[in-house]
Amino acid sequence: MLTRTACVRAALWRSLATVALIGLVGALLCGPAAAAQAPKKSKPPAAAKPGPAAKPGAKPPVKVPEPEPEEAAGKEDNYTHLPSDESLKKSRIEVTKALRAGKYEGDQKTTLQSYYVKYALPIWTQQDSYNLLPRLRNDLRTELRAGAAGEPHADAVGLVLKFMTQAAGAAAKCHPAVRCNAMLMIGELNEQESSSPTARPTPLPEAVPAMLAALTDANQIDAVRVAALVGLTRHARLGMASDDEQHRQKLVAALVPALVQLVGTKTPPADRSADGHDWMRCQALEILGVLGVAGANGQVAKAIHAVAADKKEAMFVRMFAARALGYLNYTGVSGLDASAMGEAIAQLAMDACGRELPATPGEEVVISRRHLRAALHAAWLGLNGVDEQLKGLRGLAEGTAHKAHVDELGNVIKTLNEAFDKKGADKKEIGDKELAEELRKGVTALALMLKATAPEPAADAGKKPAPAAPSADETGKPAAEAAKPAAGETKPAPETAKPAADDTKPAAAEPKPAAGTAKPAADPGTTPAPGGAKPAPGDK
Repeated sequence: MLTRTACVRAALWRSLATVALIGLVGALLCGPAAAAQAPKKSKPPAAAKPGPAAKPGAKPPVKVPEPEPEEAAGKEDNYTHLPSDESLKKSRIEVTKALRAGKYEGDQKTTLQSYYVKYALPIWTQQDSYNLLPRLRNDLRTELRAGAAGEPHADAVGLVLKFMTQAAGAAAKCHPAVRCNAMLMIGELNEQESSSPTARPTPLPEAVPAMLAALTDANQIDAVRVAALVGLTRHARLGMASDDEQHRQKLVAALVPALVQLVGTKTPPADRSADGHDWMRCQALEILGVLGVAGANGQVAKAIHAVAADKKEAMFVRMFAARALGYLNYTGVSGLDASAMGEAIAQLAMDACGRELPATPGEEVVISRRHLRAALHAAWLGLNGVDEQLKGLRGLAEGTAHKAHVDELGNVIKTLNEAFDKKGADKKEIGDKELAEELRKGVTALALMLKATAPEPAADAGKKPAPAAPSADETGKPAAEAAKPAAGETKPAPETAKPAADDTKPAAAEPKPAAGTAKPAADPGTTPAPGGAKPAPGDK
């Protein structure tokens, strides 16, 4: 049994434990409230960091005023805004059904016309839609391309073409963004949609006149003209891949005159920059290459060759011209001088290298490899074509006396391109100095070829050239004798080795000719100059 003292002690401990428990619970319950009511000690304000000392006479910073509510919302502009009936938005479901079915059911034809004329197309002109135009164009394109061949698709495409043609014109007074996107939409319209992801659609033929009219309209803004060129490029690529020969001929007949005119117009209009004008000409050159026709008596090829041969043209324009020459079909074409055209492309390659190579061999240099390689590749395409059907100028020279000369030019251009294909050239493991020496060899070989002595063109271009024989110059001396440099005189380097007027670096200098020879001797290790004289233009 517990004694009286033990019971008292137990009771005392229980009392102490109860008091401790009550105190702990009170602290938990009252602590947060007390902490919230307790005043917080304020920290002393932090010392401001010293800012940069103001310059003597400096103006105080100008505070940009916040826009007024009316300006923030945007004022209505002065362009045309057609009303759009939002209640017709739900009609898209019925319109999509009719397009996919390829036929109408019930009053779907009326629904389709109302949907496009009163809602889907007018919304393009709304000021709130300016930033949404690419998305609206994508939605409309997706909607139409989901349709099967039939009356609903034909009706919808016709309504879109009519509206977009009017919106892109100056008379409608729509915003430039609306006009540009309208012309882009015209170029994307199809007469027949692709039946599978790999099948090609058939572009809408009626869209070509609308795009050509915009391209040739002197009063049209450049944004719409550029959009027309984009659409014409698509039509050319898909149209020339078609099996319909009649359609291809119509496309060529419609596009070539306007494109050749644009390519030949070197001076930009007053309201267009020179770079912008050259870009548009490059687009026209690309389309001519896609069409692939040399023209009657080679008129298209001659127009392109004139651009490639002109040193006053920008280098990238000449590159587009060289590429286009490689895509032309020269079968049955007469009146073209393959040697002269090949030399123009070779000169382009020399000029491109002249912009990059140092004036003195062995000098340190930084070569813009991407730009130079693009120029040399364009020259290669012009001379050798893209395949065995489109052989470029090599195909034009086949079966004629020009073949050997064009082939040799092509071989040197190939060597220049191969300098970039060597192991490590793309990763710059081969330094610019070593690459420059490789390129200089090819440039020297081209300079020797282009400066090689050639007989004067025969009076009758249809006859074969006479055997190479030394002819007399105006003084009566034989050509070999007249070619000798006078004592103590150094024969100047050929003009073809000089850079174009806009080049920043001179091309590689040609080695001095050996005394007593009619033609300069080729450097060891480089491609030799042509063994025979170049043929006269038109020789077969």
